[in-house]
Parts: sequence; C-alpha cells; structure tokens
Amino acid sequence: MDIIGKLYRKGQVQSRGANGFQFREFIIEVTNPQNPQWNNYVPFQASGNSLNLVDNFNEGDELVVTFDIRGRMWTNPQGEERCIMNLNAWRINRYDPAMAMQQGGMNVPQQGAYQQPMGNFAPQQAYQQPFAPQQAPASQPMQPSQASVGFTPGANQGADGLPF
Repeated sequence: MDIIGKLYRKGQVQSRGANGFQFREFIIEVTNPQNPQWNNYVPFQASGNSLNLVDNFNEGDELVVTFDIRGRMWTNPQGEERCIMNLNAWRINRYDPAMAMQQGGMNVPQQGAYQQPMGNFAPQQAYQQPFAPQQAPASQPMQPSQASVGFTPGANQGADGLPF
C-alpha cells in the first residue's frame, strides 16, 4: 500500500530482544481532506535492508511511503496474549506532483489517500444483482409430440408423468 504525507518525525535506530533486532520508527503526517485541522499521524517502522530509508529525507518533506501491514501474537511475562501490529515501510520516495501527472498519475495516490498495491491484478468486477426470473407467457395446452404419442402414465405416476 502507498500513502502520501509529510515526514513529521524520524527516530533513531533501536535494538530489541536477545537477538538485537534493529528497527527505526518514523511518523508521517497525513492531511485530512475533510478537516485539515485534524490531520492523521501515522507511525511506521523500518527494519533490515530498509533501516536507513529515511536518512535522505528531512522533517517536512512530502513523501510517498510504500508499506505492508504486519501483525503477530505475543504472550507477555504475565501470560496475557497480545496482538502486535506495525506498518512496515519498505520504500520511500519524495512526492513530486508534477512527475505524478507526467506519468499519468495512475500509480500515485491522492493526498491523504490509501491505495492498494499496484501490480498485475485483474480489476474487480462490480457486483450485479442477479436477473429476476421472467414471467412465462400464459400457458397454452401442449400438443403431444410424435415421440410421446401413445404414452400413458403408469399406475404410480400422475398425469404429468412424475411419480408424485
């Protein structure tokens, strides 16, 4: 997924756990188009090869952050099971509205918008209401076909030829 916003704050590289897992947190300020007084502040985490993604950017820079959502279950020392979720950033680019328009604007979300990843996905088809059964024309007596001439229902069959 992609999101556009301003780099609000970037943290230092931190380590966690016995194995020394390294990560870095940063916050993107996303403009609320309905009410700019109430912007959203979205915390992201970068780790592994993405650890230094924000090094080349300054607070206040307009960015496009590409990320995925990760969630894990964890049992704390008190024995309580908790769900831990983070937004894992794996690519950051400077947002350039002119470049987005030059490229057709199709792959860049609007300001403050969230977007599913682009790729070779078939477009979703809209749900369509099933067709209602059509009324049959007023019934007319059927003429027996040549194949059914002389057929008479058996003792256990009704006039329509069905056993019930």
